[in-house]
Amino acid sequence: MIDRRDLLRGALASALLAALRGSPAEAAPALTDEAFLNRLTFGATPQARANLAALGRDGWLRAQLALPARDPQTDRRLGTLRLRIAYEAGDDGEGGTWGAMDELRPLTSLNADPASLLPLVDWTRPMEYSERIRPAQDVIAAALPRAVHAPAPGQHQADQGGERDREQARKEGVAHGG
Repeated sequence: MIDRRDLLRGALASALLAALRGSPAEAAPALTDEAFLNRLTFGATPQARANLAALGRDGWLRAQLALPARDPQTDRRLGTLRLRIAYEAGDDGEGGTWGAMDELRPLTSLNADPASLLPLVDWTRPMEYSERIRPAQDVIAAALPRAVHAPAPGQHQADQGGERDREQARKEGVAHGG
């Protein structure tokens, strides 16, 4: 799974490659600080602007890359999420069948060993398509809580209590357990 650190490293590497490849005459116009933050964060906030002004772009990027890859508090929050999976009993047209399903499940594929997910792409195994795409749905369901609650310099910690994202998650079929 790609985390914030990998994303920022990729963006930094791309920027460096672009700078090394082209001549100054070919170079794109320099990004404003606002555009810089908008491309590398969930949006330029007053706190992000202040951090960038205080640290400079190089210092800001170093601070982002120095963040831990995982945050235990965010992991605990994600551990309480449940995502509904529901489908009718069916068959694959070649004799394979599966039973109906309607349950709330934890986002287990977020921390799963990749080898344990390989059966999902084994098309010889009969399986409802919702099961095959479940890891992608887990990642999507985890995106908002990570964006809101993961600590990052300059990130706006909107709605500290999480009530707004819980309500949005309820509307989208994601439930908080525990």
